[in-house]
Amino acid sequence: MNNTFLKWGAIGGLTCIILSFAINMTVHLESQMGQYLSMTTLLVYILVMIKAQLETREAQNDSLTYGQAFKSGFLTGLVGTIVYSIFWIAFIYVINPNYVDAMKALQETKMDEKLRENPGMDAIQRKQIIEMSTKTFTKPFMAIMGVVGGIVNAALLSLIISIFTKKKGSGTDASTFDPYK
Repeated sequence: MNNTFLKWGAIGGLTCIILSFAINMTVHLESQMGQYLSMTTLLVYILVMIKAQLETREAQNDSLTYGQAFKSGFLTGLVGTIVYSIFWIAFIYVINPNYVDAMKALQETKMDEKLRENPGMDAIQRKQIIEMSTKTFTKPFMAIMGVVGGIVNAALLSLIISIFTKKKGSGTDASTFDPYK
């Protein structure tokens, strides 16, 4: 069995853990810089998916169909998501149990500021809207959405990246070779 997706998924997941931990400890997430830096994990996933697909293509005599490229990229993203999700769950439950409450308070403040700009809305209406929109800021919901979001991102990124990493081989029928058997 070819362990390319396991290797690069673990590398991607661990790299994202290090980045996220460093960002959370050094930059305030409410700042514009914190929001931009948190997107670096997406870049890491793109890079490890490309690397995994190229290694898979190399193992198949420089041949990789779109489906094989997608499978390699998606499995890489899936492994990375699992590794990162374990950290994320530990982060919000053990390392920084106040994180979710802080994010909820930040969201409430931002929404209140935006809603105050609406002159036809009174304080009671603003409070009701804020309460409804921040009900999803719970630890279980955020943990589940982290996993689901990671899987969706892995699928979407792999679909796009596979367009560029697929390659017809020189004489080898890539459709008969499956490196994951």
